[in-house]
Amino acid sequence: MKQNTNTNTNTNTNTNTNTNTNTNTNNKQGNNYEIRTKSTVMNLEKLKLEYKLQLTSYKQAVADYINFLQQNSTQPCIQYSADSKEIDKKCYDDIWKKAGCTTTDVVDASNDWAKSQTLNGLIYDSFLWATMTDSTHRNGCYGSTTDTSVYSTATEPDYNINKPSYAVIKGQSFWGSGEASKDSVYTGGTIEQCKAKCSETKNCTGATFNPSSHGKSMCWLRTGEGELMPGMNTDFAIVPEAKKYLLAIESINKKLLETNKKIQQNIAQGQPLYKSIKTKAISQNNELTQNYQQLVMEREKIEKMLLSYQDLDKREINGNLKINQKYYTFILLSIVTTCIIILLYKFSSIFSNSQNTTSNYIQQGGQLEGNLNISGLIIIIIIIFISYFTTIKNTSSAMVGGFFGIFGGFFNTVGGIFSVNDDY
Repeated sequence: MKQNTNTNTNTNTNTNTNTNTNTNTNNKQGNNYEIRTKSTVMNLEKLKLEYKLQLTSYKQAVADYINFLQQNSTQPCIQYSADSKEIDKKCYDDIWKKAGCTTTDVVDASNDWAKSQTLNGLIYDSFLWATMTDSTHRNGCYGSTTDTSVYSTATEPDYNINKPSYAVIKGQSFWGSGEASKDSVYTGGTIEQCKAKCSETKNCTGATFNPSSHGKSMCWLRTGEGELMPGMNTDFAIVPEAKKYLLAIESINKKLLETNKKIQQNIAQGQPLYKSIKTKAISQNNELTQNYQQLVMEREKIEKMLLSYQDLDKREINGNLKINQKYYTFILLSIVTTCIIILLYKFSSIFSNSQNTTSNYIQQGGQLEGNLNISGLIIIIIIIFISYFTTIKNTSSAMVGGFFGIFGGFFNTVGGIFSVNDDY
């Protein structure tokens, strides 16, 4: 017996141990599952925000490029050659601007002198206004500014007026696919001269300028397509302005593709988690449905129990009413019975005394005692009491307990003798 008890104890202990182990394992798996889910969701949210910001930058870069194309869709001087005269105002303003001058509405293409000048003549005159250092030319070309960095440092005019404009990007470098020519490296010049050299060189698609590399300024002319590369803080990438916008668009597009790839990888990694979540949600939904159905059934049972309770309550109320009726009937009949017994006793005593004084014998059977009448009445009442007690015991309600039923039956019988109807 002890061995069986020990065996059962060990079995229960092992079962509890296994249950605890399974519970701990499930808890650990649940925690790992929750951590993985949160990590995946956070990564997706982060990538989504990054993609949104990059997409906004991409749209802005495209809008800037379109705006640039609209502004430069036509060259103001494209219809003129080097010897053309009577240059219009749009072309003259473009010459003035490309010379480096910042003032506006200064030149007048409608006067006789301007009409008599060729395209190259106006270019040379604008070059002089931009490079001469006297106050008249400085104020005429640059206004009243004190910022000397805006002054042109060109040493010769640029007659290629219809060349594409170049953009200068600090901290970046452009190397293209190779050198633009045999003599593609220049030293000792300025950034404007480097731009002019690239404009003059047929195959030049961009350049890199550094004012202090190797102790002197350097200009590398490059050809072919390529991306802007991070350079030194003193490096300047020189590329056509249209190319600057295209390179910006290309760079952002590349970032968008990389971010999109990361998002797809995270979605692929989270697919099993998603399926697991979906399965778990379906299971929980089924469980909730079953619980709901069970609750509906329980609710119907409860409603039936409430109806049954209400019926019992009504029966109890009716039973209490009947008990009260029996009780008051009992009181009334008790009073009446008491009175009748007293009256019978009195009349029997009087009758007995009267008989004793007039005659000691009635007929020939002997003396009839008055007490015999009372005893007979009591016996009759006891018989009625026992008979009605037997009847009321079989019919009285359980919650009354029989007490009022016994006396109610007794006085019912007595009441019947006196024609008292208790059915009210």
